Amino acid sequence: MHDAIPVKRRLELVLKHINTSCSLCDEEEESFEHLFLKCPLAKQVWFGADIAIHSDVTTDMSMADWLTNWIKLFKSRFTIDIDLLKVISLLWHIWIARNTLVFNNSPWDPHIIMQRATSFTHQNFLITSNHHGNFMDPARNRLIQPVHWIKPPNGYLKVNFDGANSSQKSGVGIVVRDHTGSLIFARAIPINSRF
Repeated sequence: MHDAIPVKRRLELVLKHINTSCSLCDEEEESFEHLFLKCPLAKQVWFGADIAIHSDVTTDMSMADWLTNWIKLFKSRFTIDIDLLKVISLLWHIWIARNTLVFNNSPWDPHIIMQRATSFTHQNFLITSNHHGNFMDPARNRLIQPVHWIKPPNGYLKVNFDGANSSQKSGVGIVVRDHTGSLIFARAIPINSRF
């Protein structure tokens, strides 16, 4: 988690005097834990999703701890479970809902978030597991191999980057981590011209 997601509590450290209320419910401060787990909208999404997760967490459980517990649960099954992909998709779509509201003033209801997350999971991860725990992507008829981030040698930094392009926008993302895996720098950069 490394504080890379710009929730309002994190933004307040850089941008003084901002309203830190949750963008979705306006009831509490927008922290990782609140936005993704404790916000009434997030709770409805988690409970209503086909994996029916109760996101109630104790006040001392961080988002990172909650997510780590889920990953451990899925790893204990010896293969990457489609439910883990659903959890990741739901987190992503809660974030999209938040940003759509903040930047476009367009609220989403929990059912739409669940539908879009489910659709996204099926379109992008509708894959079947073989007996080795690997996955086939039926749309491309190829084996999907898990990719794991490898730390750089002691004293070095590792720069990962990626780009995206659509008919209207382009951009790049950059993440720099040290040999312990700690975040040093992260940035998303919009590019005005298309490729």
